[in-house]
Amino acid sequence: MISSWVAVWLAASPCAAEVEDTAKWLRAFAAQVDHVGPLLPNGLQLDERPGKPLSAFAVTATITLDETETTLSGVPAGDLQRALRESRAVKLPLDVGFAIDRAARWEQVVAAADAFTAVGLESGVLLFAERFTPAPPGPSAIDEDVKRAQSILELPERVGVIGALGGQVMKRCQAAVEAFYQKGSSQELRTPFTRLADALPKCECKLELPALRKILWESFAPNPPMLGVKLKLGAKGRVVKLAAGTSWSSAAETLVKAAAKGDALKLELTKP
Repeated sequence: MISSWVAVWLAASPCAAEVEDTAKWLRAFAAQVDHVGPLLPNGLQLDERPGKPLSAFAVTATITLDETETTLSGVPAGDLQRALRESRAVKLPLDVGFAIDRAARWEQVVAAADAFTAVGLESGVLLFAERFTPAPPGPSAIDEDVKRAQSILELPERVGVIGALGGQVMKRCQAAVEAFYQKGSSQELRTPFTRLADALPKCECKLELPALRKILWESFAPNPPMLGVKLKLGAKGRVVKLAAGTSWSSAAETLVKAAAKGDALKLELTKP
């Protein structure tokens, strides 16, 4: 419900329409941002499949596979088995995500699964993309800064630079800063976005709203919202075989159907 002072401001302000439109965009963003998964390497294209929201799982580390590289939580892992043994995150009794590019090959998936079970892990989550409904932002004053940030190869550094840009955009309005960064009892990721939507009228016309949309998009939407499918793996599990060279976009349906039964699986290659 809009308070009386906000209604008066919306009727008189020259940026009222833009503020109201941005607030609606933020609420639409908030509705899906809880599904946003772990940060993935630039260019990774997840398949779209039905699944459960990621809030149903506890993903502490993510194995990513594309056509040329395997990474563990953003760090290249040429020897995945060794990387898994050395990772603190995968020692927790939680889930490890598998983010697999549509073009990755079945033999890569098999190799990753073998490394996974070799270190005694069993519980995984196949990660799939969910279509993001808020419209991408239009041009803004920070577009060149964002492009420079996107060119940074090291993921932690790129995240830090984009986060700093966000602080610069919001610092023009203290109400926006307090709303978005406020600490509270709610652990839901959507909460800062809904608070920010409510706070926008208090900023009057101080914020560059296209830049606000841009930085939030770059911070949270480069990774699509994700859905997960539980995957249990085991060295003595039920065998799922596919031919070498089968793309993940083709193999995913077979593995998802097999995983739905809930028993442990062992992935293999069919013999030539």
